Parts: sequence; C-alpha cells; structure tokens
Amino acid sequence: ENIYYLKSDFSKNPKYIYFGNKDQILNKKINWTKDQFFQKAYILQECFQGHGIRINLYGDNFEIYDFEKNHRLSDKLLDHKALQGLHQKLISLAVDMDMRNWILKFDIIYNDSAYVALDIGLDPPARMKMHWDSLNKDFVDFYLNQYVKE
Repeated sequence: ENIYYLKSDFSKNPKYIYFGNKDQILNKKINWTKDQFFQKAYILQECFQGHGIRINLYGDNFEIYDFEKNHRLSDKLLDHKALQGLHQKLISLAVDMDMRNWILKFDIIYNDSAYVALDIGLDPPARMKMHWDSLNKDFVDFYLNQYVKE
C-alpha cells in the first residue's frame, strides 16, 4: 500500500504534514484554520523512497547539496543512471519559465532507477551561501550581479 504526505499549501517546513496511507490520512483530524502555513488547500504527495538532494541551477551552472547534511556533493552525481539528463531538463524548464538567469532551487529525490522533483524554490539558496562563505567567495556580490547585471 502506498504511503502519502498531506502538506499545507504555504508550508515551508513540516508544519501541517500528515503521513500515512490514504485511509489513515482521511481519518485524522486535519487543521482547516487559515494561517501563514495554510491558506486554501492541502497537497497530497506520494512518498518516494530515495536520497534527497538540492540542485541550485544558475545559467548553465549548478551546485548539488545533500538535503539533510547541507554539504556540497560532487557534480559527478548527475552521472548516476537515474539522474542522467536531469541537468538539461532543469535548464529547459528554466528557459520555458523565462527564468534562465535566476538562481533556481530544485528538491530532488532519487533512487537506483528514477527521480522525482518535489519542488522549485526561488528564494536565496542558504546551502549555496554557506558553502561559498566557507570558501571565502563573495556570494552576496554574485547573487546581486546575477539579477542586476544579467
């Protein structure tokens, strides 16, 4: 039997996440009071087992981070058989959305044979900033130039 998450529409954290099979979720007392995390609807998302990564895409470039540990991973990870072609798909999506010069964050879960993209973020990438800071690279200057000069 499939396991699902029921997530509130404005949640940026585990706030109002319900977990279980469909019957278990439907039998829970679900919060319907509007607040900063819940506005109109819940999103039912099937649980996909695998490894979580964050891909920050900017132009043709990208950086990959372990989702839980926040450290940078090798770009070679995209050579994994389940992730082949993902980089070009993300670039195509950025082009289609007219966001080619934006810094886009994609949350991906992959396993031995497939991947799913869970979400796309537009806010400043905290993992990337921490990594660049550790290398004494000026992330703030890069970030501003990405939007102002591009």
